[in-house]
This record gives sequence, C-alpha cells and structure tokens, in this order.
Amino acid sequence: MADRKITQMTPALAGDVTDADQLLIADVSASPGDLGSKSLSMLEAKRALAMGTAALATEQSLDGLQQQIDALSSGMLIVGAWDAGSGAFPATRPDGTPVHAGDAWIVTGTGTVDGEPFAVADRLVALTDGGGATYPGHWLRSPHADDQRYDFANKAALVSAAIPAEVLVARVVRSGMVLTYARDTGGATELVDGSHWRLMSGAHYASVLAALSDSYPYDAGDAVTAGLTVAAIHGYAVVASDPDVTTAGGVGLRVQPDKDGWYHLDAFGAAGDGVTDDSARLTRAISRGRVQLGARMYAVAGVQPVSNMHIRGRARNTSWRTSGLVCTVANAAIFSDTTATAIYSVTLEDFHADCTVAGCVFYDSPSQVKYSGGFRFSSLVASCNFLLLFRFCPIYLLIDDCLFGQTGNRLGGTQEFRIMEAWSGSNASLVNHNQVRNTRHYNVHGATGAVAAYTLRHGAKWRFENCSMEQFTNGYVADAAAFMGLNWEGGWIEAINAPQVFRTRIDATAPSNIAGGPIRIVGSQIDILNSACEYLVANGNGTVDVQDINIRGNGPAFKLVSQPSQVGFVRNIYAPSAPLLQQYMQERGAIYQGRLTPWRNGHPPASLSVSSTGVAPTLSGSTSAYTGEATARIAAGDGAQVVFRQVPTDILQSINDGRAVVSLIGRWETTAAFFARACYWVNVTPTHANVTAAAADADAIGASYGTNIGISSCPVFIPATLTSLHIGFVLNGGDVGKFFGLEGLHLLASDQ
Repeated sequence: MADRKITQMTPALAGDVTDADQLLIADVSASPGDLGSKSLSMLEAKRALAMGTAALATEQSLDGLQQQIDALSSGMLIVGAWDAGSGAFPATRPDGTPVHAGDAWIVTGTGTVDGEPFAVADRLVALTDGGGATYPGHWLRSPHADDQRYDFANKAALVSAAIPAEVLVARVVRSGMVLTYARDTGGATELVDGSHWRLMSGAHYASVLAALSDSYPYDAGDAVTAGLTVAAIHGYAVVASDPDVTTAGGVGLRVQPDKDGWYHLDAFGAAGDGVTDDSARLTRAISRGRVQLGARMYAVAGVQPVSNMHIRGRARNTSWRTSGLVCTVANAAIFSDTTATAIYSVTLEDFHADCTVAGCVFYDSPSQVKYSGGFRFSSLVASCNFLLLFRFCPIYLLIDDCLFGQTGNRLGGTQEFRIMEAWSGSNASLVNHNQVRNTRHYNVHGATGAVAAYTLRHGAKWRFENCSMEQFTNGYVADAAAFMGLNWEGGWIEAINAPQVFRTRIDATAPSNIAGGPIRIVGSQIDILNSACEYLVANGNGTVDVQDINIRGNGPAFKLVSQPSQVGFVRNIYAPSAPLLQQYMQERGAIYQGRLTPWRNGHPPASLSVSSTGVAPTLSGSTSAYTGEATARIAAGDGAQVVFRQVPTDILQSINDGRAVVSLIGRWETTAAFFARACYWVNVTPTHANVTAAAADADAIGASYGTNIGISSCPVFIPATLTSLHIGFVLNGGDVGKFFGLEGLHLLASDQ
C-alpha cells in the first residue's frame, strides 16, 4: 500500500494496517478538511494514507498531498540548519551545492516566510530540485514528531544540527553507506549544541583504496573496515596522532590486527602490483607487529629489519610469484641492515622472493662484527635472479623447507648466484650453531672471489640435514675458511661443476686462525656428473670423516680428499668408478692410538734446539700449508748438524718392551743433494756427535722426494733406566741455505 498513489487507493476501513508501518486504522469517520493546504509530519502523512480518499476535497489537494508524501518518504536528508527569522528560503545547500528534492533543514529560529509560520525543531523540506523563493509547491514545513528520523546528508550537517535531547540516534546517509551515531557523553563527535556522539555502526568500504580515497571527517576512536570477504576485511581505528595511513580527507587511521594478531600489509595501503614501491608500507607494518602478506607481489627495497620481525605470506603450494616480495632497484637488497646493533629473532616464512634487476641481495647485513641471531627462514622460495640471498654473521640460524634457485634464469644467465656469506670479522661474534635442513638448492654459479653456495668464514658448527644441491654451473657446495665443524648429513648432491665438492681452508686474515676443523659427510647420494672434479673434499684445514655414501658420475682420477694424511674416519664408501679414491690415505685415528708425543704437528722455532760442527742451521717461523699450524722453516748449515727437542719422560713408562719409532715429516723447498734423517738421544745432552741412533740414508728425506713431502723413521729402544729422551733429525751435506719445512716430529709406539 505504501508504494501506491493516493488516487489508486480504495477507502480504508477500521482495522486496516499500512504495509510500511503496520499502523492500525481506528477511525475513518473524521473529516480531514482540505489536506492540500496542510503541512504534514511523517506520522501525519502515514495517517493520511490510512484515511482513504473519500473525504479528500479536490483533485488538486490530492496532488499536493501526493507531492508532500513523495518528498517525505523518498529519503529526506538533513543537509543543515535554517533560521526562519532570516525571512528567505535557502538558495543552496550549506556547502554551496544545488538544492535537491528531499533536502531538509532543521529550523533553529522561529519566523514566518511567505506566509508559513515555522517553529524551532520543525523541518524545512525541499519539494523540488532548486527549491524556490515561495512556499507553495516548493517547500514543505514538517512539524517535529517523535517518530522522525534524524538523517543527515553529511558530517557537517550533523555537527551543525541542534538535535532535541530526547533523540538518541542520528544517521549520516552517504552513497552506499549509512553511518549511525548514538548520543554518548564520551563520544568524540561534538555538535554545535555541545552534545557528544559516537559512531556506533562503524564505516565499511569495499576496498582499502576506497577507504583511503574518501574524505569523510571521522573522529578519533571511530572504527573503519575495508574489504569484500571475511578473509580480506581490514580494520582501522581513527587516531589523532601516529596514524598508519591517512585518508584523502586527512583522517588518520591505525591498522588493527586480525583475530590472530597479524597485521595485513594490504591494510597499510600497499599497491602489491610488483612495480609500485611498497617499502614504506612494509616498514610501517613491521613496526606494528607480525606482518601478513596478501596473495600479491610487493615491490620493496632497503627495508630495515628489526628484532622480532615476523613476516609470512600465502605462497605454500601455490604457483610462482603468488605471494611475496620483489626487488626492482639495481644493486639493492630487499632487507638491508645498516645498523651497528645486533638483531635477533627474525622469522620469514611462506613467501616468494624475486628481483628484476642486477646486483640484488635478499637479506644483507654487511657488518662482520655483530650477530644476526636466532633467525628462522621457513618455506621461502627464492629465485636465482638474485646475486646473493643472505649475507650476515649468523648464530642459531635455521633454514627449513626452503627452495632456492630453481625459479628464475640468473637474469639471462649472465649473473652469478650464491646462497650464503656467513662472515665473521670478530672474535666476539663468531659464526656458530647454524643449521640448514630439508632445503633444495639449484643453479649456483660462483664468482672468482666466492665460488660456493655457502661461504663460511671464522666460526664453528654448521649442519646440513637432508638437503640437496643440484645443477651447479660453477660452485662448491660449501667453502669453509677458518671454520671448525661442518656436517653434511643425508640428502643428495648432483651435477656439481667445480674442481671440488667441499673445501676447507686456512684463512690467515681471520681474527682467529681456527685450525684442524673437521668436516663430516654421512649417508648421502652424490652424483658428480663432472669428470674433471678432483676431490670430494679439498681439506686444506682439518680432518675429514666420510661414511655411508654413494659416489657416481666422477672421472677416474677422482679422490676422496686432497690431503690423505688429514683423514679421521672413512667407512662404507661405494664409488665403483674411482680407483684412486682412497690412495695414500691413512686414518688419523690409527696414528693417534700409537702417538706418544703430546704435541700436534707444528713445531715453532722456540721449541727446537740445534747443534753443528760448522755453520749452524737457522730456524724461522712459518705456517704449514697442510695443517695450518705454526711450525719451523730450517735453513741448512754445513758439516754435521742436528735439530732436536725433548720428550717428557713421564709419558713413556707404559711402553711395551721399550720399543718405539721416531717419525720425521717434512719436505725440501728445492731439490737438495743431502738428507734429513730421523734420530734420537737417550740419557745424554744432545749434540751432533752423540746421536744414539739415526735412520739410514735409504729412510731419509732426500733428493728422491724432490720438493714433495716425505717421511723418515728410526726405531727407538728406551731402556728401563731413563733420565732423558730427545728426538730430532740429522742434516748433512754441503748446500748451505737450502730450506727444509718441518711438518711433524713424533714418537710412536711400536712392536719392532
């Protein structure tokens, strides 16, 4: 009934109700008079509808009544206040825009205009677009009634209204949105009459862009949301200071976390198109707490990481570049730590990482004197378009279930690609206690200065568990310098185009020359697929343990290690195409079981003494190229000459039958015409003239060895009564100044 014209209606009867308001018709006998001359409130209009058409005076009055009802029921909006004492009707809205039919003003001052009297709280309603200078047909006075809605066209109209005290709710009706305000003494919205109101309904937009593009003047404490689906709805609090985003109207909004405490990057106004710079948006989100990436790629560069930073995406089990970060700035890093303060507890998980220009790094902290500690990288997928993924000094790092280098093309195949530079330049922050597990690595291509997927310098304890390294065009798996304790357990290695698969080496420039660090390789499948590969491990620093591995795809000259004397434990190696795999190899465990001398291989000059008949040999310090230990370099004198050191007698009491062997290890730096022969002295002060026994010339290190390392040994008998024992070696010949490098001098238990 509410949608029908009055002329189309049949007379109402007692007991009838209207469609819109369920108004009960109690009496239709009263004569309304000429309704065309009346001003109706909404309630009066509804009652007029219920009274039927029989008593209406004229067709003209029907048209006037219909016009009033249409104006009242079509969505009357209060646009401002009007003082009838002004003597004229409004020519425009308060904001200067044209008057539209249905616009309403709250009457704030009494007066009579064009013969129509107005009281305070009445409504002046425009019946036609543009209003008019006269009352009939252009304007309607609607007396105040309790059931009138206080609907305003905008916030300015609401604030400027004097709303009766009995009215508790008002609305601002906007295009596509109705904002409901409730009277509240603690509300931040203050009207001109001094009353306070609070936005109770909140404001909801279809998107973040729509919210930020709006100029509506919200107040501090108002709630704003954006998004079309439950999963994508973002919440905001209107704040007076320190906003995360600002609308076109200058309203500051602070992003609210979701129910699980995550701050969504999209809520900060990020473009997420992979081109527009979202670095500032991500930085702001990080400052708020845990960050959730959307299903988009965000272009970022130079983002400063902070302790406890946690970022996750939506990339798990999705196609490449579904959710993540991309660097579009050449020679930049997605995360760039330029501070001098250690950073701890960073977690990055479940997103894609890529770059579109050369020279990019994923996470770069170039300082070598501070820790990046307790980092967790999980389910990251990073392309081989990066120059390098990680550069920092890590401690307690965990990389888990990641995929590095399979996607991308190394920017057309012209750029190197490496995974890690774990680099320490301080004894106060050694690389230590780090682990990589369940992670796949592809397409590594090292440069001249850094030729490994993982470059580890100055530290200890790096463990790979169940990882893969595949399709390396130029690069080792790991290059450990001044490093102790590298473990590779399980997993597989395939197609490594490099001279060695692993390398350990001495780094004399490291703050501490960490020597003797073992490398352990256990339970792995290794398909070299490179006939030019020389060694599984180039062990320039420390011993090697290898167990339960299968090696294939190698050339016939392939060997297990480069230094066969530095092997700790080798068991169960299947390598059918490597006849030289274990050539010259001797397990260090066997030597240690029989070694009696308490020192290691190195013999600094201060630990040695000399005696000669002529020009005495001279001693200088050097570093062994084989073990990295400090030892002696001897320039030969002439005539009979000996070099020796004393063995503590208290370690010799348990020797069975007093039998032992003195063993000399070393090499001449140039081909020499004389020999270095192992010897010993019992119960005497050693000189060149009182040697107890020496090795024969056939057992000497001499010209037959050239410049290669050699071993000379001499049987030793230790008597029951022992006051002193010295071991050393005899030099004889005439080439003064020829250099002999001492690598080892030991007393070994023997049954000879």
